[in-house]
Amino acid sequence: MHALDQNHNNSLARSWLSKGAQGQFPIVQNVTVTEGSTANLTCRVDHNDNTSLQWSNPAQQTLFFGDKKGLLS
Repeated sequence: MHALDQNHNNSLARSWLSKGAQGQFPIVQNVTVTEGSTANLTCRVDHNDNTSLQWSNPAQQTLFFGDKKGLLS
């Protein structure tokens, strides 16, 4: 089971950051998903330098780092 499926109506904040980028600020939006459903999170970075992006939940647990799952149940 993936961490997103552990609780009904998980609410995640999605944001994007580019390490070392000047003038880029996270834009946050809540995404709610029902247990067993799929949440699609997207990220756009201006002037991407191929820096890895990290997705975290509100408890600061890493869900994904780049394309690697960081949190498994």
